[in-house]
Amino acid sequence: MKALKTDLEDLERSVTLILKKKMFSPDKKYDTFNYEEKQKGYLKKEVELKINKISNFLLKPETKEMPFLQILPELKKDFDEIKKEVNKFNEISLEGSIDKIGALIEKISQIKETKEKREFFLPQVPKEIKQEAQANFEELMICFDNHCFRSSLILCGKILEIALHRKYFEITGKDLLEKSPDIGLGNVLAKMRESNIEFDPGLAQQIHLINQLRVFSVHKKSQVFSPSKEQTKATILYTLDILNKLFKL
Repeated sequence: MKALKTDLEDLERSVTLILKKKMFSPDKKYDTFNYEEKQKGYLKKEVELKINKISNFLLKPETKEMPFLQILPELKKDFDEIKKEVNKFNEISLEGSIDKIGALIEKISQIKETKEKREFFLPQVPKEIKQEAQANFEELMICFDNHCFRSSLILCGKILEIALHRKYFEITGKDLLEKSPDIGLGNVLAKMRESNIEFDPGLAQQIHLINQLRVFSVHKKSQVFSPSKEQTKATILYTLDILNKLFKL
């Protein structure tokens, strides 16, 4: 993400320089003996290379960070608009591209700021469940940041369910989802007990607590369940702690 922002800032500088030198016609023939025109031709070629470099990065991004991947289609669309403006290579289109490049840089900066402010981070989990766990974790963060606390607790239960399914498979070699694709967290715990899979008492209590809070959040009760921010935050911390203990990678 940092590399992409740097490349966009570099492109912005090059386009700004071309605007200052007023070199706009894409079909203009350059006199190789004229230093000024030769320099302009070099700058145009440099912009084309920078455009290609950013395009290639967006096609095969080096970063696998989930917030970035989630808005990657949006970034590609924005950059396609920038390419169109730059390729027209006239004064109006180049000035328009400067505004679009600046907006794209700001969008990437906001992703970075959100990530830096985050107080929760998903621990290392087996690669077989990493993508699903990460997707649910990112959704959990969105819910928590927007004070959707019941949804947050439901997602904590979902993440825990994913982790326990994987742990059960690692120990028994059996995939519960094959025979019971809709098996819930409570039934997963029952299956683990049947297979004599035991956790230390503290961990077992954490799992039971998260499951109970998930049940309160999902099912209709005589009294509306309204978890507080502090309660939700503690549940998230418990969930991440369980993942840390289940998978000591």
